[in-house]
Amino acid sequence: MSRGKVGGVTGDNKIFFSCRLTVCLTRTLKLSEDVLGVCPSPSGHVLAVALLDSTVKVFFTDTLKV
Repeated sequence: MSRGKVGGVTGDNKIFFSCRLTVCLTRTLKLSEDVLGVCPSPSGHVLAVALLDSTVKVFFTDTLKV
């Protein structure tokens, strides 16, 4: 198996796979407000950040600008 996948066979001959997730910090987005949640777009070009004051800020992932 490759790329961190672990496989095996259960008692009823079904194959299962498990993957490991690795996170690498590349940049830090600093905000003065408290953050409730973060959601990337499906394309990965923008990042939506939900704030405690009931607002959402949308940042471009390449520049981290609003």
